[in-house]
Amino acid sequence: MERLALGRDFSRFLEEESFPHSVQVCIGDVQFTASGMVIAQQSSVLESKMKEENGVIVLDELVDVGTHAQKYDCFRFLYGAPISFGVDNIELCLKFSSIYSVEDMFAKALKWITMNMTCRNFHRYHRMSKQLSNSPFIKNFCSVITDFIMSNAFECANELMEVLISQQDVDVDCMAAVLMYTPKNGGALVSKWILNSENVPKFLCFSKNLDFVKLFPEQSNFTTFLSVITENSKSVETMKVVLDIQKEYFTALTREKVNMAGKPSSSTECGDDKSDARSTTSKAKSKKAKTKKPADKPQKQDCQNKKGKNSVDDQTTNKKNADKGELSSEAKLQSGRKIVIKSFPEKVTKDEISKVFTNYGVVTSVKLVPPSGCAFVEFRSIKATRKIHNLVKTNKDAITVGGKPVHVVPSAIEPQPSFEELKANPEKKIFINNLPSDVTVPDIYFTFAIHGQLKEVMITENKLTAVLEFSTVKSAKKILSMFDNGHKFTILDACVSVSPTLFQ
Repeated sequence: MERLALGRDFSRFLEEESFPHSVQVCIGDVQFTASGMVIAQQSSVLESKMKEENGVIVLDELVDVGTHAQKYDCFRFLYGAPISFGVDNIELCLKFSSIYSVEDMFAKALKWITMNMTCRNFHRYHRMSKQLSNSPFIKNFCSVITDFIMSNAFECANELMEVLISQQDVDVDCMAAVLMYTPKNGGALVSKWILNSENVPKFLCFSKNLDFVKLFPEQSNFTTFLSVITENSKSVETMKVVLDIQKEYFTALTREKVNMAGKPSSSTECGDDKSDARSTTSKAKSKKAKTKKPADKPQKQDCQNKKGKNSVDDQTTNKKNADKGELSSEAKLQSGRKIVIKSFPEKVTKDEISKVFTNYGVVTSVKLVPPSGCAFVEFRSIKATRKIHNLVKTNKDAITVGGKPVHVVPSAIEPQPSFEELKANPEKKIFINNLPSDVTVPDIYFTFAIHGQLKEVMITENKLTAVLEFSTVKSAKKILSMFDNGHKFTILDACVSVSPTLFQ
């Protein structure tokens, strides 16, 4: 039970001859007489109101929540009567104290919220804070909610996920507040949230404040996330924002790799010192070998040194490729053996998916991503993915899981197109030349999809050229015309050239 500390200096009211010492208070159908001095002492807003209305206060005009009995309790609180805060009346108490500027009442209500806020109800209080945006005490309220979310970001994200799973929507401000602190499960949460196409424009409004590298540590999840956005909204504005998000993501990813590798200058100097030390030791050992061991032994040692040197060179090359954002040949092979499937029933298990795709090759792993509604299937051989891609091109509903046709999407790096594939439908295809070495299919898609309905992107083996196939001949000719008229197409900050395919 909380009480209001009453002020006892009423002398200022004696100097006002027209001051309404007796006030008629109306709460619904109930009317009663109250002391104007007591009311004015606790609330300057109510003092002004009763002077304007000639000694009459109607509480229902401004406070639109709570019962008449609860409003009466709030009014009695001004007289020093105790009040018990609870789930049923806390919103009314916050509104009453905000509208009529009763600071002590608001502070006591906020104290109760601080003690009783949990991950189950924090979004309810977050919604209340938005409704009280004009309150003179709103900063304190927002500070309490922000501190709670910051300390419990992971648990708050889990609660919002449960809300979404129960087919309820989450307020955009609440979603932004949780994602701002990049919980580990934040990527899955926002992926689930944007499945509702109405939330895509809302997400784009606060996307600049998010750290996508922390939200999506795995690049494949990030790519799937972007594809969901573009499927739900194909406007030019959406494509531009998505392209900015993608550039920022890969720039931050590259920067992170460089930081993990360490500073080049310090590592080089350290490496030189160690190299000199190894060289001196090697010379000393070489002299001992000449005096004590037969001639064939140093030859064996030289072979081992060369083998070790080759191994170090390979590691150095792989490291340089990683710093540039390029994938090793092994990584490319692994990605080529993977496919992404979507639109399958929610209750489908890994075993059911594996059983279906075993018909096309040996399945090595199946990874479900429930929030995004997709799964990754990896095969032992790249021939299996090639077989599946060829099948779904002729009949997109050819593969069913759980009695429902599934949508098959290529992995981040698709199997290389064959000559026959490049030659088909030449009038709908164009060449993209001078591509950056670290280009990916999404990079190309987000540059050209805004100019026409893009059906497929195929990157050639050297990764310097790609073939784009559009749904119509008109779209392909539009791109060629734009390039001829001086339009510059850029991918990853590099200008690329456009030309008709050689098969036309």
